[in-house]
Amino acid sequence: MPVAPSFQNMTFLTEPYLVGNKLYIKVRNEKTGNEKQVRFYSEKEYNKLYPNKNIVVSNSHNYGSQKKCLGFENGPITFFVGDIVKNESFFDQWTDARYHVLWGWYVINGIDISNITLPKNVYPVELNWQSVGDENGYLKSKEEIQKTIRKIAKIVKESL
Repeated sequence: MPVAPSFQNMTFLTEPYLVGNKLYIKVRNEKTGNEKQVRFYSEKEYNKLYPNKNIVVSNSHNYGSQKKCLGFENGPITFFVGDIVKNESFFDQWTDARYHVLWGWYVINGIDISNITLPKNVYPVELNWQSVGDENGYLKSKEEIQKTIRKIAKIVKESL
């Protein structure tokens, strides 16, 4: 998914994130050092807004492998099981929390959660890259990951 043509050659500083119901990304103009939040379009949105513009992909847009992007680079991440839906607002307000469609709310490796008071019936679980990804830094299939997450969540719930 692209940004507007005037921002395509800038350095991407963040992963896409939601503001309201739209995706945004922070970029930096390397010449001026200025940073800016800009819309991150779906391919359909981009083609509608800029029908005669090609999408430019430069090396500055390369975040690296999925392993790195998702926060597994230095070890396991921590995802959460339990009454997550009931406590959605807690995670929405926690600046270190991220969301992934395959395992839900999580924090990347290196985020200390020992001083965080989690809501009642919400439990942290470590998730190793080997459980969800391959040696090339890419995620396994959706079905494999969902099976793994269900298995882990079941084990945690049974141990409570």
